Amino acid sequence: MKSLRSKFFINLLAIIILSLAAVALALNWSLDRYFFDYQLQETARELDEYEDYLNNLYQENRNLAEIRSMVEEYASANNLIYHPFRRGHGSMMRDMHPDSRGMARMQAMMEEGFEIFVGGESLGYLSWPEENDESLLAAEISARTAEFSRDIYGFLLPLGLSLAALAALLSYYISRKLTEPIREFAGAVKEIRKGDYQVEISRKYPEELQELYLEINELGRRLNYLEKIRRESASDLSHELRTPLNNILNYLTAVEDGYLEINEEILQELQEEIDRLIELTNRLDDLSLVEKKMFNLKQEDVNLQEFFAQVDQKFSRQAENNGLSFKSRLSLPENNFRLDREALVIILENLLSNAIKYTDAGGRIELTARTEGGKLKFAVTDSGMGIEKEELDLIFERFYRTDKSRNRKTGGTGIGLAITRELVESLKGKIDVESSSRGSRFMVEIPLE
Repeated sequence: MKSLRSKFFINLLAIIILSLAAVALALNWSLDRYFFDYQLQETARELDEYEDYLNNLYQENRNLAEIRSMVEEYASANNLIYHPFRRGHGSMMRDMHPDSRGMARMQAMMEEGFEIFVGGESLGYLSWPEENDESLLAAEISARTAEFSRDIYGFLLPLGLSLAALAALLSYYISRKLTEPIREFAGAVKEIRKGDYQVEISRKYPEELQELYLEINELGRRLNYLEKIRRESASDLSHELRTPLNNILNYLTAVEDGYLEINEEILQELQEEIDRLIELTNRLDDLSLVEKKMFNLKQEDVNLQEFFAQVDQKFSRQAENNGLSFKSRLSLPENNFRLDREALVIILENLLSNAIKYTDAGGRIELTARTEGGKLKFAVTDSGMGIEKEELDLIFERFYRTDKSRNRKTGGTGIGLAITRELVESLKGKIDVESSSRGSRFMVEIPLE
């Protein structure tokens, strides 16, 4: 298979050569046509000037016999045939005004001859001998045209070959310059495929390639980060699974060996460890379901007033049970909109559950929702622990957790916000976050139908 550079070089060179060939053909056609016409016009001009000379001479002496004699001498000297009588009926020259200078008159002159008018009267006409059924005038002009064309092509041929050679060099240079970035991009992607995510393209490229090389650099950084998260996530997931399983195993071993007796406290501890395992597996199942839902959204009519009223009722109780103040500010229309209700439920539950989880007792939670510009806009604000600035771009990654202590209350699984972002994007919306030491605010926009 030919390389892109070879294909580009061959195609560009072919275009240039075909263009030169087209110019040569057009020039050849133009020479044949316009130079022939030019020679014919020059011949007609010379005869017109001679006719004017005869008229001036006639104005001086009024002697037509002398002028006829001069015309005979002129014809003999220029290899012309003088017909001292006017053409009969049907002559094109006869029907044309003597001052006519058009191509029709010149064509008639070449075919029938040049009629001479002196003092308003015809003195006959001049014609050219014929050879092989062709006027010697036409043959002579054709010969001069061919000679002129040979001279022109004698100059243009080496020039064209030089231009073709230059075009070949230019095509090679351009193809190399244009494909060089692609080769570098391909090399960078190959290194990324091998697992070297530290690759970065530092050269500056034209605007058309600028975005591509920036995206490749960003891809490398992103994959490098995701590889780091993957390793950490594997460790975290292993720990999350191992800790409750080891605790359960230790309790059961102690009971089996007789060191402990089954009582309500031990059962409660076992139940908590089992709940942790269930939560983790449920979250992993949620993540799998979300990935499927991204390609299978179920649109249905949703009354936003009723929907957010139910959300408010549910989470106001949860907030109250956790010693938090919950406030809703809703400005929503009464009509229905086509939305995926299940996806919207998961998004709001994740955001509000996180807000409650990361806010200490005595804090506040606020839910705002409105429609604006054909979009549903809602936000969840808390007065919790906040998120470090350098972590704002990371919190939506799978298994990433701002709480590294794995505290049972706030540690979580690091999957909830990843699910939230993927669902928002599947609904063609966007999610942003702002945070400080006074709390966090998650803002979501989703287009409405």
